[in-house]
Amino acid sequence: MSEKKTPILIALIGVLFFITGIICFVVGILGLVLPEFEDIIADILPDFDIGALQTSAIVNTIVGFISMIVGWGFLKGWSVFWYLGVIVSVLALIMEAYNVYLGAYPTIGLIIVNLFILLYLFSPKVKTYFLE
Repeated sequence: MSEKKTPILIALIGVLFFITGIICFVVGILGLVLPEFEDIIADILPDFDIGALQTSAIVNTIVGFISMIVGWGFLKGWSVFWYLGVIVSVLALIMEAYNVYLGAYPTIGLIIVNLFILLYLFSPKVKTYFLE
């Protein structure tokens, strides 16, 4: 069985999943283990609801870990990761919308990126690559 060649945009999205997964995971862990992380977030994002930071940290840690795995699967072209990519993109959209609701307006850019990824995953060429 020959290994299929990964299209460049899918590889790029795989790398993006992996990098954003690392960032989300690290931020989530920092939010869970460093009490002074609340002060850092309060200084950077004064409108952010600090009471929701613990929930956000837990979600960031989980989504970050899953995103790293999805990024690896995209680079390998494994079909199950198309489904996981869709799920992670939807979860990331929900998480980023929640962060905007809490006052973290810089995450609007991540909403746009995740929307692009989600739409791209549903393009016929990508679905064919992963699912056939």
